[in-house]
Amino acid sequence: MTTTRRDFVASAGAGLAALGLPALRFQSTTAYDLIIRGAAVYGTPGGASMAGREMDVGVTAGRIAAVARKLSAKGADEIDGRGLALAPGFIDIHSHADTGLGADPAAESVIRQGVTTVVVGQDGGSHVPAEDGTTSFRKYFTRVEALPSAVNVATMVGLGQVRRVVVGEANRPATPKELARMTALVEAALASGACGASTGLE
Repeated sequence: MTTTRRDFVASAGAGLAALGLPALRFQSTTAYDLIIRGAAVYGTPGGASMAGREMDVGVTAGRIAAVARKLSAKGADEIDGRGLALAPGFIDIHSHADTGLGADPAAESVIRQGVTTVVVGQDGGSHVPAEDGTTSFRKYFTRVEALPSAVNVATMVGLGQVRRVVVGEANRPATPKELARMTALVEAALASGACGASTGLE
């Protein structure tokens, strides 16, 4: 029987696994969509702190596919990162980017700072619930997905907006019926994708 190289690699890997030894990893020569070469990479693999080390990072289909001291494969695009730092995108957990995302979906003032995810719906204000009766964030997320946006968007439900829809601007305590309605609106917002609730006590 003729043994191919692929059969040998598969059987060798199975043998190492049976012995409790780490399997050999053969680096593919398949080109990546993007390779960033020689940047100082920062991260915490295995929970241990790691100082910046010059590494190559391969990206395929928008996701990190490989991190190595030197990638032998070629990338469709390559960036010389020597002398630069490479870090995961930052999350801005208190952002008001939703006020201008429609007019400026590129969000350059955000993305140029390394922020790749914004959490909106801050200070008690949010797009949902709305005075027109909208109680779900699904339509909002559909609008955001349709934008050629450079950032990911998560949103909270604003408790000030919830009160505005149910009680209005009246300066008085909510009635038990109104409280029940506000609770239901918050639950509906969370069920449709809100990541939390925000207040604006001022």
